[in-house]
Amino acid sequence: GLWGVESSILIAIGFHHHPLDSQETVFGPLTAVHAANGLNYHLRHPQGNGHLLLDHLDAAYLEALGLTGHIETWKTACADLGEGSL
Repeated sequence: GLWGVESSILIAIGFHHHPLDSQETVFGPLTAVHAANGLNYHLRHPQGNGHLLLDHLDAAYLEALGLTGHIETWKTACADLGEGSL
């Protein structure tokens, strides 16, 4: 990959806002970065102009990977790590 960085890391960087546009079909760096980014934003901006957590996550992508059932667990784990202030 570019600068000696693995392609999976480059994909995570490039597609983390729109992971469904990628060719990724399994949990990997892209999914982790996408979820962390969305959870981080949601926990730092709980009012978020009325936005819900799923407004910050690509629900179709997570559903395609069979991961929608993990969202609340991830949210709780992240909130526990930083008591809501990641």
